[in-house]
Amino acid sequence: RVVHEFAQQHPERVEAWHVEADLSATGWSAARTALLKVDCSIYHAVLDLSSVLDGDAFTPLVAMLDADEKLAAAGWRGVNVDTADQWRSFVDSGPGECDALLSYLFVIRREVALQVGPHPKARFYRNADMEWSLALRSAGWLVAQGPADLPVHQERHRGYHDSDPQLRERESKRTYDRLLQSFRGKDAILAPRGRD
Repeated sequence: RVVHEFAQQHPERVEAWHVEADLSATGWSAARTALLKVDCSIYHAVLDLSSVLDGDAFTPLVAMLDADEKLAAAGWRGVNVDTADQWRSFVDSGPGECDALLSYLFVIRREVALQVGPHPKARFYRNADMEWSLALRSAGWLVAQGPADLPVHQERHRGYHDSDPQLRERESKRTYDRLLQSFRGKDAILAPRGRD
C-alpha cells in the first residue's frame, strides 16, 4: 500500500508494477526478468510482499548507486556467507558492502540486471536473491546493504507462508544446491571481511 502511495506522490520517480500470475506457474526468475524488460528506468526496485515502506527508502539506496559506479545493487538487508560453516549458512552483514542482498527490498542498475539476471531456473524467490547477488559479484560487481535506519519494516511473510510448502522446499533446495555448485569455495568473490 505504501508503494502505491509513494508512486502517486512521485509519479516522475516511481511506477509500481505487479506480476499477478501464479508464481508456481510463472517462476520467480521469469516474473522478475519480465518486469526488468518492461521497465525503462535506470534503476529497478525489487520489493517483497512482506516489506512495508514507512517513508522514502529509495533515495538513500539510489544515492549509494550514484556514488559508486562499481555498485550493482543496494538494499535493505544484506548477508555474508558463513565460510566457517562451509557456505551452508549466511549471517547478517550490517551496512556496507556484503556478499548478497535479500529481496525484501533492493535497488539494482537495470542494465546490469539485464546482463546478469537471476538464474533462469529460479522458480521460487527463496535463496534466488542470494544466488543472483553472488552472480553479480562473480561478474565483478559489488552489492551493499544500505543504512541501518532505512524506513522499512517487515510484516507477515506472505510470499513464504502462503506458498505451497512442497514447491517452496523443493525449489528452495534446488536453488541453494545450484548456488553451492556455482560459488562454494570461490571466496575471492566475497565482500572483504573485518580485520581483527
